[in-house]
Amino acid sequence: MRKIIITFIILISGAFAGQAKDPAKVIWNDCKAAYGDFGELFGSYSKLRFNDFYLPLGATAATLLATTQDDAVRDFARRNQTRTWQNITDISNNGGELLAAAILPGALYAAGLAIDSKELRDVGRISYESILLSGVITTSIKMIVGRARPYNNLGTRHFKMFNVKVDKFMSFPSGHTTVAFALATVFADRAGSVWAYPVFYTLALSTAYARIYKDKHWLSDVVGGAAIGTLSSLALLHANDSREKKDADNAAGTGDSFYQQSNSSAPANIVLPVVPNNYFYSASIPIFSYTYSW
Repeated sequence: MRKIIITFIILISGAFAGQAKDPAKVIWNDCKAAYGDFGELFGSYSKLRFNDFYLPLGATAATLLATTQDDAVRDFARRNQTRTWQNITDISNNGGELLAAAILPGALYAAGLAIDSKELRDVGRISYESILLSGVITTSIKMIVGRARPYNNLGTRHFKMFNVKVDKFMSFPSGHTTVAFALATVFADRAGSVWAYPVFYTLALSTAYARIYKDKHWLSDVVGGAAIGTLSSLALLHANDSREKKDADNAAGTGDSFYQQSNSSAPANIVLPVVPNNYFYSASIPIFSYTYSW
């Protein structure tokens, strides 16, 4: 898996060429960008519209529908246990592990920093933002719902609510699937190719099936995890684009910026984030009505 990730980073890095800048300044500005993305995201909730709920409502409906097939899909996976599928799922399961969630975005960001590629840095940064947001959501739901994992053989409707310690009662939603789809959504969106979507989402689906195959999750667990990961990334991608547009308008003298020069003790040319008093009540972005530009 490590060799695959290293090769992947080298191939992507080769598409960009540049000269490294002052890394401390660049990292500081990217931290401000992440702060601004979450400001855009949470500030938008004051002006949500009805059509902003289409995707989350559809994802909820899909998850509920999947519960009707939990037993059938588990039985299918158990009947088709082979050495080949074991090897495949051992590999695809890594798509949601700590290695993918922590090291891959960080390595992409580091590569972007080394070759002065904003595009590559943005992929790593937004990936981390999405993993943070979706991870908090997924972990919170796991602890509140407390659904029994399939290998307990307690059925699809056995719950131990408000469980914070016992892993065998943290089935819903799937954390591995959340990570896989969060990363797939960011990578596909920023790849700039229509072919990136089937490639990255196929990899994410393979991680989801691995969790079912290994009897760690029900079908509805992975559907819920996929929805959380995908929607979190879409929301943050849109928030990032909205923030960058505001910054561009401000630079052109046509809009308000999220950032202001505010601290004389800060290093030269570094702008610290300042939140206007009415910021969290005035921002408006259609979080869940994101449209792909293929």
